Amino acid sequence: MKLPKKDIFISLFLLASSSLVSGDDYTVGTPKPKAPSSPQVREYNFDVKKVTLAPDGFSRRLWTVNGQFPGPPIVTFKNDQVKVKVTNNLGDQVTSIHWHGIRQIGTPWYDGSVGVTGCAIPNGKSLTYDFKTPDGGTYWWHSHHMAQYTDGLYGPFIVHDPDDPYLPYYDEEFTVILTDYHHDEISPNLGILDLPLGGGFREPSPDNGLINGRNNYNCTKAPAGSKCTPNAGYAKFKFERGKRYRLRLINTSAEALIFFSIDNHVLNIIEADGFYIKRQEAHRIPIHAGQRVSVIVVADQVADNFWMRGEIDTVCYFQPPVNLDPKFNAIVHYEGAKENVDPTTKPWTDALEDCMDLDPNTLQPLVLEPVPSPVGTSLTLFNIVHPNEKNQVRFYINNSSYVPDNDNPTINKVYNNYNLSTINPNQNLYTFNKPGEVIQILIQNLIGGEHPFHLHGHNFWVLGIGRNETYKEGVSTLNTRTAIKRDTAVVPSAGWLAIRFVADNPGAWMFHCHIEWHFQVGMVVQFLELPDLLKKLTQPPEARSLCP
Repeated sequence: MKLPKKDIFISLFLLASSSLVSGDDYTVGTPKPKAPSSPQVREYNFDVKKVTLAPDGFSRRLWTVNGQFPGPPIVTFKNDQVKVKVTNNLGDQVTSIHWHGIRQIGTPWYDGSVGVTGCAIPNGKSLTYDFKTPDGGTYWWHSHHMAQYTDGLYGPFIVHDPDDPYLPYYDEEFTVILTDYHHDEISPNLGILDLPLGGGFREPSPDNGLINGRNNYNCTKAPAGSKCTPNAGYAKFKFERGKRYRLRLINTSAEALIFFSIDNHVLNIIEADGFYIKRQEAHRIPIHAGQRVSVIVVADQVADNFWMRGEIDTVCYFQPPVNLDPKFNAIVHYEGAKENVDPTTKPWTDALEDCMDLDPNTLQPLVLEPVPSPVGTSLTLFNIVHPNEKNQVRFYINNSSYVPDNDNPTINKVYNNYNLSTINPNQNLYTFNKPGEVIQILIQNLIGGEHPFHLHGHNFWVLGIGRNETYKEGVSTLNTRTAIKRDTAVVPSAGWLAIRFVADNPGAWMFHCHIEWHFQVGMVVQFLELPDLLKKLTQPPEARSLCP
């Protein structure tokens, strides 16, 4: 199918959160912004605080920025300077913000990884994150401390690219945030992960799924004494027949793989994690926690209302979620269709393989970027799970379960000339000293379950994956010619993932499973990259002063 062309498009730049839903209004598409003549400084103030809201009708306390859920969008252009003053008014917890997918070239201390790139922001204190956005694409920001983003502390980060090759093929865009959602506060109650083993690993069970922070909830399931209002309402996206819309899909879940679709509408996939790919048609697509995918949708249907669908793949959980309806919806409303009427459309029936990622062998980069060689360092990470000495479930990488050193982050150790050979083994630290060295990482998953691994400070070439097989069985399938690049890719169940990147960004970078519960119990390693060059960068006193 060819995307229809349109000769005239609107060049209006809106920084407001028009792509997110507010109240019962229909969300209209944001016209494509006009690029400024030179890079701009974009400044934001983030007031981190707790407020009581009811996104799906169930009233609970959420951890928010500026009282908004989801949090306010950051909207910039490639090469802009972004300054975000984050003030912690949580009252009883420290916090930190990570800019997911932003590589922090030359500013590793602003990555927001507590215990690695810096210390957390104490209550009543502020930190101004100050960095450039080198790559256009779809990203997001979220807390990177104590599972706070599972309680609402996240939002979209959109970087417009004047050189986006798909600009002629869409007229307007929406940001679509998909998430699993919990009615219990998770951040103060992570002790559930420390309970003695009994009946398997217990992950907090989501209660609902949301699109742009909205959905209905069956209030008959609400615990006695709670406040719940039925029919809270769906997110609603307004389409105009004949227009072409870019949907920037972001999965902000704590755990869930979400299948996304729109009834009667073909999805033309054009971007994955900030990288353009050759257009690929699909009806339903899988998006794992931490991943982003852009699709172009042509409004080619009659004036009607259509379901936009998210579905949590519950097969992927160690223990199936309790009392969860895995299907959740929003509404696509065509201009001229009946108002306030739920759609009657039927879902696509395409079957997708449970728990699997978009196939990196079928996704093709729009512009081929050769995979670098030869490999300087080849590192194998064996991923396992077993009880610790307290009979608590822990995840181990190469027989070590990560424990953060929150008060003495790795970057500070480098600046303080700490003897790295004496660092506690539970820091899971691997050091790369050679500038420009090609690093190849193989994760061999020796346990069940899929794990979306995210690399900070970098994107990487996805060379291959294998499910229910060893790397040795699948090594001949490595793609070193047309591999796509991502920053979050999935290690299949009892299988492997092979990636490659170049050591060209001095800093200390996390590489971890983006299922929050697996992160919290140890599925993390650190890559200390070019420490000698790191020490030549000037660490801002404001960032350093956060540490005791």
